[in-house]
Amino acid sequence: EKLSPLPSALKAIHFPEISEQWSEARRRLAFDELLILQITQRLARRTLNETPAHPLVFHEEEIKQFLASLPFQLTDSQKKATWEIVKDLSQSTPMNRLLEGDVGSGKTLVSIIAAYNAALSHVQIAYVAPTEILAKQIYETYKKFLGRQCVNALITGKQALVSDGEEVPRKKLIERIQKGDISIVIGTHALLEEKVRFANLALAVIDEQHRFGVNQRKSLREKNRSGTMPHLLSMTATPIPRSLALTIYGDLDVSIIDALPTGRKKIITKVVPARYRTWTYEFIRKQVSMGRQAFIVCPKIDPSDTTGVKSVTEEYKRLSKEVFSDLTIGMLHGKLSPDK
Repeated sequence: EKLSPLPSALKAIHFPEISEQWSEARRRLAFDELLILQITQRLARRTLNETPAHPLVFHEEEIKQFLASLPFQLTDSQKKATWEIVKDLSQSTPMNRLLEGDVGSGKTLVSIIAAYNAALSHVQIAYVAPTEILAKQIYETYKKFLGRQCVNALITGKQALVSDGEEVPRKKLIERIQKGDISIVIGTHALLEEKVRFANLALAVIDEQHRFGVNQRKSLREKNRSGTMPHLLSMTATPIPRSLALTIYGDLDVSIIDALPTGRKKIITKVVPARYRTWTYEFIRKQVSMGRQAFIVCPKIDPSDTTGVKSVTEEYKRLSKEVFSDLTIGMLHGKLSPDK
């Protein structure tokens, strides 16, 4: 690559005599960093490719029947993402794929198709969500679409539910998961607890994957009595730089859903200067009078002297008393209990 030697590059990056020396030194040091990154990711990929996974055949007829039963059609990008995932699942090496798509683009449905196809091969699927509320929503969605075809379960820090019955003791549910009685297990970090083990975990779906560490993902494999590495499907609407780096340097394949389902209106984004705040409040009031809802999102829960940004608690008090005293306003944040 006609790169300058490392000692002279290290000297020139700090004490260049001419600008060309600095540019050449930067090129050499950047090359070193990228080379190490590439080698690291290639080694990780090679290790992954040498690890056995459960190959899951594509159950074409059953999936076609399932899609025909839906009250809507998949978008082209949903179909493409589903096919990419199904092809990966059929391999005897573990899938490592990121499914990226905006909120409302239909990522959950793609995961449902992948999970159903896996369940038809009589293996287990784990779906990990970052919060209790989200885990419950996903459980209800899976139950709605797959209630008759699969036995789904929900396990969180406080709840244990099974779709073929009512709430069950956590210990009983963990025993059923270990025996392989439950096809799809949906949960929070509680799924990663040491006592939760699977008979034959073949697919792990991680929602909002940037909220989970590498070791937490690795622990899913160690829970598997079959000894194989589960296929991994990560999903996100907000890929972090590390996720993007993994897609570029070869450790993570990516599927993108870039179209919203039919009938969804285009999202309008506007930046409103402070002088038009009153107009904004009137716009919100008008929408509420038409039976709609408004969400006002703040970056912090409680006031902070250091950041100077708006907090939920302050805005809640101000809007309740000074702006929308005639409207019903609720306050919601992560410190509240799931019931609230």
